[in-house]
Amino acid sequence: MDVLQINSIKILCQRFVTIAHDATGLSKEKLMSLIFHMGGDITEAMVYKLPVFTKAFCFKLIDEISNFEKFPGRKTRPNTMNASGISLDEMGLSDSLITSLSRDFFNQSLASCFLTGVGASLIPNEHLL
Repeated sequence: MDVLQINSIKILCQRFVTIAHDATGLSKEKLMSLIFHMGGDITEAMVYKLPVFTKAFCFKLIDEISNFEKFPGRKTRPNTMNASGISLDEMGLSDSLITSLSRDFFNQSLASCFLTGVGASLIPNEHLL
């Protein structure tokens, strides 16, 4: 499993890469323990907090979004209730970032853990996007 990179900046936090790599074959309890051990957290409302992106990449992405916002052309917003959101597809990040992140790192083991009770085990890997 390669860590995604843009130029020389690593995109994914090594802790997340470890979680995704080690998740295969783990029971839900062991996977949850690994997530906690690697700096993740889960709230009572089942909101998952994982260290996914490196700080360097986050700063670079914020800069890129800021530059994109300054572009005078028309921008697509995710929905009518979100006046400040940005379409990652419009920025060219859907295929290069989101799709590969989903395909390569959000595997069946992670989906089963995160999507408990909604049939995650029935979702083929190509639909975990």
